[in-house]
Amino acid sequence: MAYCKIHPIRATVSGAINYITSPAKTDENCLVSSFACSPKTAAEQFAFALSKTSRSDPNKAFHLIQSFLPGEITPEEAHEIGNALADELLCGHYSYVIATHIDRDHIHNHIVFCAADNIEHRKYHDCKKSYYTIRKISDRICEEHGLSVIGKNHYKAKSYTEWQADRKGNSWKSKIRNDIDSAIKAATDYENFISVLKQQGYQVKGMDRNDTTAKYISFLPLGKERWVRGRAATLDPEYTRERIAERITEKSQTRSAESLLEDNTRLIKLSEETLQNKPYLKRWADKKNLQAASEIYIKIKQAGYNSLEDALEHLSDAKKLSRDAHLHATELDKEMRFLAKIINYAEQYHTNLPYKKRYEKAKDSESYFQRHETEISLCDGAYYMLKKEGVDPDKISPTSLRSTYSKLKARKQAALEEYNSRSADIKELEKLTATLEDYLERKEHDLARYRSKDVLA
Repeated sequence: MAYCKIHPIRATVSGAINYITSPAKTDENCLVSSFACSPKTAAEQFAFALSKTSRSDPNKAFHLIQSFLPGEITPEEAHEIGNALADELLCGHYSYVIATHIDRDHIHNHIVFCAADNIEHRKYHDCKKSYYTIRKISDRICEEHGLSVIGKNHYKAKSYTEWQADRKGNSWKSKIRNDIDSAIKAATDYENFISVLKQQGYQVKGMDRNDTTAKYISFLPLGKERWVRGRAATLDPEYTRERIAERITEKSQTRSAESLLEDNTRLIKLSEETLQNKPYLKRWADKKNLQAASEIYIKIKQAGYNSLEDALEHLSDAKKLSRDAHLHATELDKEMRFLAKIINYAEQYHTNLPYKKRYEKAKDSESYFQRHETEISLCDGAYYMLKKEGVDPDKISPTSLRSTYSKLKARKQAALEEYNSRSADIKELEKLTATLEDYLERKEHDLARYRSKDVLA
């Protein structure tokens, strides 16, 4: 599990960087890394990126904290997960410093990233949607590492203590949410939902959707004295009056759609116990399944395949091409991240190089350095990082690099579009071929059973 929270930095970036990179908290800086900046000069590099943006909001950086359950993870794995989160969230556009703290019982990551984008010079937009994105990325990465995650429908910010109480089942708000979920599943409509909830011992007020005097629906569990409002800040966006009604409607629509079987390509599955002494039911099911199989075969023919084997062969080829497109997009993404870092350093170097040259020629070099220490440091730092990456700073052009980046971006978009298109086709063809294979397998099973009876007879 990783609990995430984020807040803007509007005062001193250097103070935040110094705090998160404290040797005492990061195993003597063994658990500190960065992207497109150096932890020692991050504040100056952030300022350089901020100077290129046109937005005037006071946010200089953002501080993202990712906390893990005590005893669930090693410091090294936590640091790896933090880097993966920052890379996916920021897409190689924003410089960041990440530090993993091990000074408390729960290991946690601190990620401080620049508010300004190095590539398009835009400011990071911090809102509920971006917070939910952080949570979803973090949860998915944690799941990939075999860690527990916070409930997927509960993306409201909550304290670490509250989350632990929810996880252990000790939170009464968690019980309210569970009871509402159960009532929604059991309800046939909104009015029935209210009735089901009251049967569970709840008092409910503000439930009338046409009542303009009551802004929120409120719940009072049995044995409690305090009402709980159904609003995003209290329970979750999924438990407002409007959203509850929508969830009940969505559930009904889903059930209706399933009962209609509009595509007529689903097989009827009846158990041996159900069919016992009911040959008429077996005949009915066989007739319906034959109709479904015929519908599928017609769809396969309409798609341009001569047989089931032809469709399966195409499906195998399509999956390979889909995997290739995804791998190609992934490789292009790696190139773009590397190039974004080089663009950032190249711009820092070429913008501040005149200060470095004037400093080298200045008669009073000490006085000049005092006036332009930041620019000279940025130039030196960028020069060092470019050399470290195997790039000659004096032989690259930021404009040319940006042109290359744009071409890579277009190629990546094309690869992703191909992948998404093939994925949709594969999903539909998999559904058809799997159902038809299931039908043929059943017919083979029935034939084998009848042959066995003939032998015994």
